[in-house]
Amino acid sequence: MSTGLHLAQLAPELAERTLILERARHPRHKLCAGGITPSGIAYLEKLGLDLDEVPSVKVREGHFLFEGRGFVVRREPFVFRTVRRDEFDAWLANAARERGLTLQEDTRVRRVHRPGDGHMVEVETDRGTWRARAVVGADGANSVVRRSIVRQSVPQVSRLLEILVPAEPGTPAFPDGESEHENLASLRAPVPSARALGVSPRPNARGEGSGALRGDSTEPSPR
Repeated sequence: MSTGLHLAQLAPELAERTLILERARHPRHKLCAGGITPSGIAYLEKLGLDLDEVPSVKVREGHFLFEGRGFVVRREPFVFRTVRRDEFDAWLANAARERGLTLQEDTRVRRVHRPGDGHMVEVETDRGTWRARAVVGADGANSVVRRSIVRQSVPQVSRLLEILVPAEPGTPAFPDGESEHENLASLRAPVPSARALGVSPRPNARGEGSGALRGDSTEPSPR
């Protein structure tokens, strides 16, 4: 969605001629820890977007662990802010519509190819076929667009597990959008096939964790 927003800003004359295809319908669930760094927020501001419009939690201290080793980052006013991706992505989608971009949801792209004339690109979906002079592949790690260009491309697949857990006893929710590292939930049980595990507070929640699971089994550290 951010690709379309950048296009609308840099070449507004193309906005009304741009179609964004979305496989799901917003708001839709997405497995993601939802952390947005200060540099990411700066990019949003350059697009004229204010993250304060979306519920978020400011995290001032982060513990980064990998295979039992890691480091701590402390920063003011925050290391990053966490959001719920369903709310954040729906917010971006609404911004795209407001800026003249056409968003067609519930549309799965099946194939992208160039016909014999070579002057246009055809995008085949479960809701019809479109022809365009340019196609931007912003469709993730298993990109259909990328596979149409790099024939021998090997999909990069990581298993992602989302765990909803309560915070430690006595930990308040985060109604004021503020969080210290003590408020982060702790996962103490081993997770099969986990090399990395992230735990972060979410808006209007007492604790959520998401971890990228790949490789050999490793027992995560308590924090």
